[in-house]
Amino acid sequence: MKRLKTELRQEQIIDEAISLIHSNGFSALSIRELGNQVGISEAAIYRHFKSKDEIIKGIIIRIHRLSEDLFISLDNIKQADKKLKHFILYNMNLFTQFPALVSIFMAEEIFEHNTTVSNDLKLIIKKRHSTLLNIIDEGIMQGIFIDVESETVAAMIQGYIRLTLLRWKRSNNNFSLIGTGEKFFKILQILLNKNKKHN
Repeated sequence: MKRLKTELRQEQIIDEAISLIHSNGFSALSIRELGNQVGISEAAIYRHFKSKDEIIKGIIIRIHRLSEDLFISLDNIKQADKKLKHFILYNMNLFTQFPALVSIFMAEEIFEHNTTVSNDLKLIIKKRHSTLLNIIDEGIMQGIFIDVESETVAAMIQGYIRLTLLRWKRSNNNFSLIGTGEKFFKILQILLNKNKKHN
């Protein structure tokens, strides 16, 4: 196999690690199997990552980077209802593009053995939750949303996204996440919007 630059090879190894977890569960993630999937030796894997835990850390960094892209894009949107729609559809589009990531988000417990990695993942989840809280609070202050308990609504949205991803995975991806997200947002508009004008 053609020798790749270090950064590209590391990305490839992380891609394959995510695919292995998605296809066969966390127990299938071994350096030997990873080497087989990538087409390089175990020794070559260890030249890029010192241990399996370091590969898992790389997966978390990937998730963090994708989450940061969401937060950056939200900064450019002023209206809270448009922010909320973007938050939901960004997630649905992300998992449509990278379906193997669903298995990572659905199984946070696989990282519990590594305190550092587990804490990093919890921070990502916490930031996503606080971002939702801020969007809902902004909507209330802007007079777009009715006065609701933002904590409850944020939990409801996150729970819906998680349940939808689980259904999608179990159905072998046989329905549109983006279409489902659009329908969910329209229902949220009915529940939350003061002006009752739905886009």
